Amino acid sequence: MKLTFTSFLLSACLFSVASTKTSFNRAAAPFTKTPVLFIKPPVFIKKSQTESTVDQRVELVSIIFRLAGNPEYNMKFAKNYIKDIHDYFDKYKNEPVINFARELSQEKGMGFSRVMFLVVNLEFKDNKFSLIKVSKNSMDGKWAMDDAVKFVNLLNDFYKISAFDIFFKNHQENYKQATDQFNNITASFDTEWYLNYYGEHSVDYRTVLGLANGGANYGPDVFPADQKKIVYAIMGSWIFDEAGNPVFLKNDYLPTLVHEFNHSFVNHILDEDDNAKLLAASGEVLLDAQRNEMKLEAYEDWKSLINESLVRACVVRYLIDHKNNQQVIKDEILLQTNKGFIWTKELVSLLGEYESSRTQYPDFKSFYPRIITFFNETARDISKIKAAYVDRQPKVTTISPFKNGEQDVAPLTSEIVINFDRQVTGKGSIRYGESGKEHFGVTKVVGYLNNNRSCRLALELKPDTTYEFILSGDKFKSATGYSLQDYLIKFKTKSN
Repeated sequence: MKLTFTSFLLSACLFSVASTKTSFNRAAAPFTKTPVLFIKPPVFIKKSQTESTVDQRVELVSIIFRLAGNPEYNMKFAKNYIKDIHDYFDKYKNEPVINFARELSQEKGMGFSRVMFLVVNLEFKDNKFSLIKVSKNSMDGKWAMDDAVKFVNLLNDFYKISAFDIFFKNHQENYKQATDQFNNITASFDTEWYLNYYGEHSVDYRTVLGLANGGANYGPDVFPADQKKIVYAIMGSWIFDEAGNPVFLKNDYLPTLVHEFNHSFVNHILDEDDNAKLLAASGEVLLDAQRNEMKLEAYEDWKSLINESLVRACVVRYLIDHKNNQQVIKDEILLQTNKGFIWTKELVSLLGEYESSRTQYPDFKSFYPRIITFFNETARDISKIKAAYVDRQPKVTTISPFKNGEQDVAPLTSEIVINFDRQVTGKGSIRYGESGKEHFGVTKVVGYLNNNRSCRLALELKPDTTYEFILSGDKFKSATGYSLQDYLIKFKTKSN
């Protein structure tokens, strides 16, 4: 699973460079005199293609978990389509399947990719959904079977009561427009690479667009009886034009597509043999060291950390194998490093040894003992690794005209200047603090000062009020590309 915006569950990213597209970083105001960096898009050599579809299973179950309130199924980028969803389905919010989905979410943590694992295990025949016969249960550890059976039964009731098929048919033109555009930008996607790289050859591919799912993307798989394993990339849609139509940009969507298919070749190995037992202690150490960063990516268990580390490193190997230039490769490594996977460069190098030793390691599973050793050694040295990374991050040194934490700030204060220990570039990103929008106080990013070593923000304050916001490393970077260390600014205004 990959989120294209790291902090949607915790807060909104309020400020960044203005754009004519609607995306995760919709601008309120641009920085002034900010250097614009051109990043060459990755190269993908065409060998074979899997065309995208919009799948009624994905749409139906995503809508159910939207109505149940799951945040990851409630992103709002497809404004027109989401309005259609709520106009049509809100009257069914109290149907049993919605209540059961809410119960599963609240009591069993149901959400994210676990939902989509059920979806891909469904078939639709004779006007009803049922679980398919499988040779291996890919829902194991994600859904209790009695919960799955109950959900499917309620799903069928909802499908009929809501006349979902009418809603789905009424949007076929929208779906076709989206899939045609997506297929154009993925024409160079190479599915054969996976077969050769991982050593698994009995596989079919499915690419599905989740038009209302925003920046959440999923990579489930399923093992139909007497058929090939089917691997899915269920792609969100997070960029829209002013008319509300999805916009699929190659540089944004293709790396994510590569990422999601990787999951079906990587994740299962951790749960085979004694691999999980051999990695559990080190995984917990790494998770403890990077817990805040992983939480922003919506990963809160050590297995997700291990699998995501591998999937992201394998994306880099894909880029290398498809002859991308060194800057593209360096940018991807740094992107994942800044997301908290601070061992990415070394892991990519290790996987290079796998590629050059395929006689010794005929498939990815045979190389896994080396991967276990890598993570055990990384856990042992994580304090030094993290200290080296932190040293490269830009940091806030001071703020003015008042100090952070001050309790008697003048309500008429109209701006704040943030000072950094080095030059900072990028579009900038500021998140709400725990107290939310009402205690934000920032109205505008005025721009950079002092050769990009300071940044001025405009404020609008009320008396006797606590304010807090977070400067995020998501879009504040050093000249060498390292993310700003997140910095909480909190203060209180005095009474008139």
